Amino acid sequence: MKKAKAVLILAAAILMISACGRGGDPEPAAINEDTDKCAACNMQVKDDGFATQLITKDKRVFKFDDLGCMFDWKSENPDADIAIEFVRDHETLEWVKAESAFYAYDPSFQTPMAYGVVSFRDKASAEKYVSGHGTGVVMDWAQLQNHTWERHKDNAHGGMHGGGEGHGNGATDGEGHGDGPMNGNGHAGHGEEADADHAGKAHMEGQM
Repeated sequence: MKKAKAVLILAAAILMISACGRGGDPEPAAINEDTDKCAACNMQVKDDGFATQLITKDKRVFKFDDLGCMFDWKSENPDADIAIEFVRDHETLEWVKAESAFYAYDPSFQTPMAYGVVSFRDKASAEKYVSGHGTGVVMDWAQLQNHTWERHKDNAHGGMHGGGEGHGNGATDGEGHGDGPMNGNGHAGHGEEADADHAGKAHMEGQM
């Protein structure tokens, strides 16, 4: 009888733990470089220390190649019902809750879209990064909310992922866009590059 009671208590405890797990925070999604595009600028999301993501309460995942893109997307989608935001620790690549992370910023820091903000799992790592570069400031999540997000195009990491400069106004379907001319935010899309390419081809054909 005592054994049966113990089994029932153990089963109840397992059910409670399982229920708590289901009701916990969403887990970060893996990055697939072959298919993942930034929801703000439509660039490839690299599986690196700059990748970020947010998950809405209806379980939609939006991925970004640069932390500045995530903030840009949020400014364009103020009504988004966000459940959680994740950033990558720049050193270990582990996912960290954005609100728990620390951030190093300087205009000279190279990031994919040249916003210059690098994320870390703890304050000591962020301070070490700033010290190693001999410049910059360290911010926590609360301080980052007042940060002025500006792009410093001369300091893009990896040449803006192959030369693109564009930011679109990433829609809430997670696909984003950046294929148009200069928009109201002064962000250029890929359309200019395509037009220049077509014009060059037409000129060459005309000379033949």
